[in-house]
Amino acid sequence: MAAHLMGVSTWEEAGLRGVDGFLLETWVHAQLEAFALACPRRMELFHFRVRSGPETDFVLARPGRVVPVEVKKSAGLRPEDTAGLRAFLRMAGAEAPFGILLYGGAEPVPAGPGVAALPLGAFLRGGGP
Repeated sequence: MAAHLMGVSTWEEAGLRGVDGFLLETWVHAQLEAFALACPRRMELFHFRVRSGPETDFVLARPGRVVPVEVKKSAGLRPEDTAGLRAFLRMAGAEAPFGILLYGGAEPVPAGPGVAALPLGAFLRGGGP
């Protein structure tokens, strides 16, 4: 719907207009929200940001456990891609034992202490390769 309201009909067009990252995050948000609503245990979805500091796109939360999720469309990983996740993990302590970076790569890889980078394609398909 967001793409339609923007007048965007293809991912190529979204990229040319510089809104592909926004639309991707919006789509991931919809999928995570559906997951949270369908989960048999109560789960909520939040955004995390410290004023003038790190942010994390999404946080899945249930009592006693939180999982931060960051979305990056690029196929490569840079250390700064996990900065928000690492900051969140430090602040949350034991309630957040790990974070997830959804990225445009093809393989799941470790992305630093407590952070796993998972392919967006697998997430969007709902399964493995």
